[in-house]
Amino acid sequence: AALHLDARALDLVLHALAASGVLVRDGDGLFALTADLAPVLDPRGGQTMASILDHHFHLLDRWVRLADVLRSGRPAADEQRTGAALHAFIGGMKDISVRSSVDAADLLPEFGQCCSLLDVGGGPGTAAITFCQRWPRLTAVVFDLPDVVAIAQEEIGAAGLQTRIITRAGDFDRDDFLRPGEAPFDAVYISNIIHSLDPAATRAL
Repeated sequence: AALHLDARALDLVLHALAASGVLVRDGDGLFALTADLAPVLDPRGGQTMASILDHHFHLLDRWVRLADVLRSGRPAADEQRTGAALHAFIGGMKDISVRSSVDAADLLPEFGQCCSLLDVGGGPGTAAITFCQRWPRLTAVVFDLPDVVAIAQEEIGAAGLQTRIITRAGDFDRDDFLRPGEAPFDAVYISNIIHSLDPAATRAL
């Protein structure tokens, strides 16, 4: 009632989710998430994958055009994400990067010797945040599109790292990473970009 849902439709879906193991149903007819899925589906949890699942929801309209993609070799849609779709995508990148950034920090101890890092296509800034938390001397610039760096600024502020991590809006296909007179970065980190580029664009980057 609070969500203004149709009772019959909801009942059908709840039973289907219980049959597939996503939910459990007790003797009183109440439904709950299974213990192993609750941390993954709770948006407030430290293990959440809620945003990346929401991102996949926004991709459904592209999947129905798979035949066109296979014929053309081009993505189903080239328009930039906005609004809820953008937040789901960037939140999904955070869900994934929370884990991969820790792994990257373990694999790249040389970052600990660096003073400045450029995170190209850094999305919500998760990698830069993780690295700066690991290495206190490190500062970072998160480079991404204007709407994306606005989200990154929120994440950086929430982590209390706004004095060590800044954002820079731009398009990595066209814009310079360095400002005039600025010293080169000690290291550049690129993640979650190249898989979406063709070989020529990867070489250009």
